Amino acid sequence: MEEMFNKDTSGDDKKQDIAGTARDVKKLAARFKAFADDLAGLAKRVEKGGYNPFVAAADLHKVMRKAPKGDELADAVARANGLLEQFAEIIEQQQSRQRLAIVNELAQGMAEIGLGVTGQIPMLKAGPFTLVFDFGEKASVKVFLGPKIYALGKVPMDVDKVVTLVKQKYQAFFVDDFDVQGFVRDLLAAYNAILKQDKLEPGSRVKISQVMLKYVLMKQRKAFFVDPRRENFASVGRMEFACMLYRASSMRRVDAWEMRMDVAAMGDTKDPLDHLWVPGGMNGQGVNYTTMRFVRRGNE
Repeated sequence: MEEMFNKDTSGDDKKQDIAGTARDVKKLAARFKAFADDLAGLAKRVEKGGYNPFVAAADLHKVMRKAPKGDELADAVARANGLLEQFAEIIEQQQSRQRLAIVNELAQGMAEIGLGVTGQIPMLKAGPFTLVFDFGEKASVKVFLGPKIYALGKVPMDVDKVVTLVKQKYQAFFVDDFDVQGFVRDLLAAYNAILKQDKLEPGSRVKISQVMLKYVLMKQRKAFFVDPRRENFASVGRMEFACMLYRASSMRRVDAWEMRMDVAAMGDTKDPLDHLWVPGGMNGQGVNYTTMRFVRRGNE
């Protein structure tokens, strides 16, 4: 980022004017400091007593001759303020050009996977992903799925690194081979296991978080139950599960059963155990669901 800024030569003449004025003000500040030091020394000698008043008057006259003139100081400050305003304008123009360059580069990279880039820096959207820019000392970009729902990672402010991370997640969540029918069938098995465990009637609403947990446990290999260590655990994260539900939205039926999910009320979105945000498409929007159920087709 700093390198990009240094290469921008727009406004060089104004920068030179500012540098010249800065040198003038620095010289004036040095003179003022010398004057203030001499005046303080003179005051100390007067306070101490025994100072010949005639000598003191002569010394005071010498000190006063060093004092910067009021109009000189006011003129320098006015010039500095005026040029600083111009400098601020130069910086703002450079920032605008830099933002535009970043957006254009991102748009080219995202176009390779069919994602459009919208919004304004510091927050852009690339399909279902949100990019949040931090132009601090350690310039970086945070990448989220959805409107800052699931954090995917943080990378330096390098367009190639941002595009690479988004491409990887897009491929994993929305493109890689996925057995939708098998997933829905597994969900039905997990749902039925909960009904049996909790002695619930078919078609009862069950928290999605419960179904997710049961699904994850059902997907574990025998090795995990024999020796439940991290090395033997097959991880399925909340975000991955949400994306699988999104991909299953076009094929909710298995045998005589149809999967349905219930939209969460505002009060159900405070505790993560009470809801799950599921992508609704490639526009970055989605829906918070709270419960799910399988109903026999034809039975409402």
